[in-house]
Amino acid sequence: MIRIFALLLLCCAPSVAFAQALPKFNVDASCKAAASKAAEGLTTVQACLNDEQSARTELSKRWSTFPAKDRRDCIAEVAGFEPSYVELLECVTMAGEARQMEKDEAARAQKEKAEARQTQTDQTAKKRKAKR
Repeated sequence: MIRIFALLLLCCAPSVAFAQALPKFNVDASCKAAASKAAEGLTTVQACLNDEQSARTELSKRWSTFPAKDRRDCIAEVAGFEPSYVELLECVTMAGEARQMEKDEAARAQKEKAEARQTQTDQTAKKRKAKR
């Protein structure tokens, strides 16, 4: 039993810890690539690095507030290509906004359902009153 627990701890703990810590990305290569592909100097390597640093600073302030699932999913998503703090920040922010929109939509639907029930109840009461 202890061996199984130890094995589970060894195989699963790194992924949990990985999602808990803000990853360290080497953004130099992606910024150089972005600057070289930018049309008419729309970005420079330094501007890109500044954006990445700003995004990393924002992420470090808010990282623990993002759900672990969003952190894990977004790390996996941005790690699939040249990793970027800007992309990571956008991903975790959008994941939270999407979740909030789903909650708002569910609440709106529930409210509409309750209002429809109340309207039906009111109409039934009026019909009963009219029969008397």
